[in-house]
This record gives sequence, structure tokens and C-alpha cells, in this order.
Amino acid sequence: MGFLSKAQQIPATARAAAINAGTLQSHIPYASAASSQGLPNYVGFSSPDLLHKFVLSDSAIVSIGHCETEFATGMYLINSSGFIITNAGENTPLCSRNRSSMVNTLGPGTYYYVLSKRSGAGFGLIRLTINLRPLPKSLSEQLSEVFGSLELSRVPYGLLRDIAIEQAELSNHQGALLGDSTLVEQVLFNSLYSTLMTSRVDNSAYNFQDVSKIDSIALINRQPGRVLIHLVKGS
Repeated sequence: MGFLSKAQQIPATARAAAINAGTLQSHIPYASAASSQGLPNYVGFSSPDLLHKFVLSDSAIVSIGHCETEFATGMYLINSSGFIITNAGENTPLCSRNRSSMVNTLGPGTYYYVLSKRSGAGFGLIRLTINLRPLPKSLSEQLSEVFGSLELSRVPYGLLRDIAIEQAELSNHQGALLGDSTLVEQVLFNSLYSTLMTSRVDNSAYNFQDVSKIDSIALINRQPGRVLIHLVKGS
């Protein structure tokens, strides 16, 4: 199929006349069957261009396809200003038989346009489907849901071990006794410190600094015969 130059813009008049799919949400599919007959041609092959527009309520993985269309198609995803985001030709991930499709991660709050067109011989309706899936939640988001009902302001020092992403075994380093057996190398110290940082649940544990800054502070104080003791101060 012909490709749209990224510098080429779909006119505002065409975008204003696009079929409005509305605000789409995850797991609520959108489907349309429309004819492009008589519409202008802006890009690619000399076939009419059919435009749909939609808005996302949240960031999502967006799957768009022409799988049920009866002829070969091409597809462009256009931003709110009319410029290309990406395009799909034939033999794409969701459809067979030379029907265009694409999968993209898109953000919320703006119009997107799908430009559909015939890329070969054939007549009839262009059948468009748009399906959304929510973005996978991060581990920290999942943990926040689990512990969200706790009165986190009552957690001592603002540190909750249950929510920490443990990079070292904290039980082996209680700090009750200082001696040769409690000596840790810098890599282990960084792991312990990072574990404590991930256990923060409210603003009371605000004194933590980035590990790289701790390293830079220690570096200028390293001298022969001097012992450095790293302290993590709770509030």
C-alpha cells in the first residue's frame, strides 16, 4: 500500500467530518461498517479515505482491525493534529487475507483518527473494530491495592516491610550488634537501602536519598584508617 509521509497532514475539514466513535473504554469494543464511496482521497492508493475518530478515557493497549472487510485494506493511525502516528499494510497481526490491523499503546485525553482505505480491487463496506485492554499494573500498584485499606499513618516510621520489594534479607541485619560479622559491602548496603526505600508508605519517611547520592557522600569521606558508618534515620 502507499504510505503517508509523516510531514503530510490530513486536512482539518476531513478530520471534522470523521465518524465519531466517542470515548472508548477497556473491554467495551467498538464496531463500525461504513462505505468510503464518494469520499476524497488524501494518501496512498487512489481510493477514497474513510475517517473515524475516538478518545480514550485512560491509557490503553488499542487493537484496531479491518478483519471482516471483504477486500484488501490499508490503515493509518493519525494524531489530533492530523499527522501520522503509525500505519499498517497487509498481512498484519490481527487479521488474515490482506486486511489491515495494528496494536498500539496510546494515552488518554486526545482525539485519535483511524484512516481506512481500499488497497486493491473490491467494493463494499469497510468494517472497522477497535478493542481496548488496560495497561498491566505495576507491582507497586498491585501492592497498593492490597494494603490500601490500612491506616498507613499509624505504621511506625512510615516503613512497612510487607510492601517492600526485598532485594536483601532484612532479618540478617537487625543492627543490634556492630562487629566484623555485620560488615557489609557497598553492593549489599545498596540492596538493603533500596529495600527500605520501597517500604515507604507515607510522607513520614521522607529523609531517604537516592542511593547514588549516598555513594557520592561516602566517596569523598573515604580515607585510609577511617571507618564509615552508614545510618538510615527514621522520623
